[in-house]
Amino acid sequence: MHIDFHIKHGIVSDASLQQMRDRLLTLHRKDREIAKANVVLREEMADPLGRVCEVELLIYGSSIYVHRQAWSYDCAFREVMEMLTETIDAQLRKQKEPRVLNVTTVRV
Repeated sequence: MHIDFHIKHGIVSDASLQQMRDRLLTLHRKDREIAKANVVLREEMADPLGRVCEVELLIYGSSIYVHRQAWSYDCAFREVMEMLTETIDAQLRKQKEPRVLNVTTVRV
């Protein structure tokens, strides 16, 4: 899996970035079809919940995008990961469901 972080230099510690990377890799272990993760961390000065985390996962040829705001980047990232985990788990459950085939018989 390819992970891109888009942040201003110095707003997040290297340890926090490493934790974020590890959490994304854990999600990749759940579903190997995740090809890429784009992580954007930015500030919105006008909002009291000014720390924004956006994650876009490229999976199954489409993308899953989650955006959260919080008091800290770590908190915003945690909320994003909770939502992504729920979404991935739901997709995996859906894939494991047996497919129902509609069979009809017609007498000729």
